[in-house]
Amino acid sequence: MKTSQLFILLTAAFSSLQAGEIKKGTFPEGAPDAIPYQLFIPDNPGNKPLPLVVCFHGAAGRGNDNTARGIHAFEVLSSPEVQKNHPAYLLAPQCPMSDKWVNVTWSGGGFSLKDSPISKSLKTALDLVRSVAATNRVVPDRIYVTGQSMGGYATWYSILSNPDFFAAAVPVCGGGDPSAAERIKGVAVWAFHGADDKTVPPKGSRDMFERLKALGAPVKYTEFPGVGHMSMNQAWAEPGLIPWLFEQKKSSGTTAPKP
Repeated sequence: MKTSQLFILLTAAFSSLQAGEIKKGTFPEGAPDAIPYQLFIPDNPGNKPLPLVVCFHGAAGRGNDNTARGIHAFEVLSSPEVQKNHPAYLLAPQCPMSDKWVNVTWSGGGFSLKDSPISKSLKTALDLVRSVAATNRVVPDRIYVTGQSMGGYATWYSILSNPDFFAAAVPVCGGGDPSAAERIKGVAVWAFHGADDKTVPPKGSRDMFERLKALGAPVKYTEFPGVGHMSMNQAWAEPGLIPWLFEQKKSSGTTAPKP
């Protein structure tokens, strides 16, 4: 191999590692009940404001090892290929093993917002979102949320409890509260589920889609025939999802997530 060819290859490899950096921390910093988080900080030579995507893990991601491994959205959206066209901050909070993002039975396929007080971990995570948005150059009307499984429930709960904050949501194999759907009729949602999911029944996503569609909301739903609970793999390979997500923008401004 010629020296010039080697230089080109090494330069390309080095550039691919410069799509961004990952900052690890806990929030609230120094608190005994702080939760770990990872913040992907994109390479931003012009230091311009960029979108923020909150990525909630599923039940298997709980713990205190502070890793975003297994959060498919975080892995896909932080890749050099995506960051090249859609640079964005990515935030992945971690739920303790002793808690859930939403305190419901996952096999139920949904929940009642009024009967499900916000969990301590989700409250802390939303406080973290507010802090990250305030201390980084984040576009306030381009803040998005996604999650898989237990994180899919967190995604629905986050927008239902903060309908004026998030511009768009991508809940994957989760469930929400159709009776409260009118709250989020102004939020762009693209939900995904596997038709053969035995862990979280697709009824949770179907019911939310049908109710939001009836309200005239900007909602999309994709269900994968023959797919079980791991539908996040198919979801983030869906043509058009990533461009769709980054096209979304709040039309009436935002307010910080409720504490």
